[in-house]
Amino acid sequence: MILMDVQMPHMDGLEATKQIRQTDLNLGTPIIAVTAHAFKEEQDKLLASGMDDYLPKPINLSDLIDLIKRWCLIAEPTNKAQPSFDWSLALKRAHQNEGAAKDILQQFVQQLPQWVESIEQANQHEDYVEMQAKVHQLHGACCYTGVPAMLTLCSDMESALKLKQIELAKLRVSRLKSESLDLLLAVEQAKII
Repeated sequence: MILMDVQMPHMDGLEATKQIRQTDLNLGTPIIAVTAHAFKEEQDKLLASGMDDYLPKPINLSDLIDLIKRWCLIAEPTNKAQPSFDWSLALKRAHQNEGAAKDILQQFVQQLPQWVESIEQANQHEDYVEMQAKVHQLHGACCYTGVPAMLTLCSDMESALKLKQIELAKLRVSRLKSESLDLLLAVEQAKII
C-alpha cells in the first residue's frame, strides 16, 4: 500500500500517482490519498487520478487500521469466522421453500467445481477479464443459497479485480479452492441433499 501525500513540493500526489500507474512495478498496489481537503469534489478528483481510496488529515489511527484491513491481506482471516454453509440462510434465500432451497443448493454444488476450475485456469493464463467474469458468475450464484464464506470471498475477489488489484485477487485463488472443498464437505455432512 502507498500512502500518497497530495500536496508535496516539486511533484504533487496526483502527478506521482499518474507516473506510478504508468509502470508495472506497482500494478495492483493500492494508492491512498492523504490530504486535509475533505470536500466531495476533491475526493472524486483524487479517485479519478488513479488513487484507490482517501484518508483525511489529521490521520486517525483507527481509520488507518480500518483502511489497511480493507486494502491488504490482513482482512482475509475474517472470512473464516463465517460458516461455509448455513441451511437457515439457504431457506431464507428461497423464501422458506425447502424444495426450492434444496434444488438451488444441488445445482450450486454441481457447478461449483467447474467454476473454481475455470477461475484457476483464467488465473494461470493471466486472463483477468475472464477471471473477473467467472468470479462474477460464482458471486451471483452464491447470492441464492446459504454459503456466506464463499459469498464474501467472491465479493472480495471481484472487487479486487475491478480495481485492478491483480496480485490481491491472485492470492485469493488458493483460498477459493480450499473454501470450495470446505463448503462441499459441509453440505455433505449436513445431509440435506
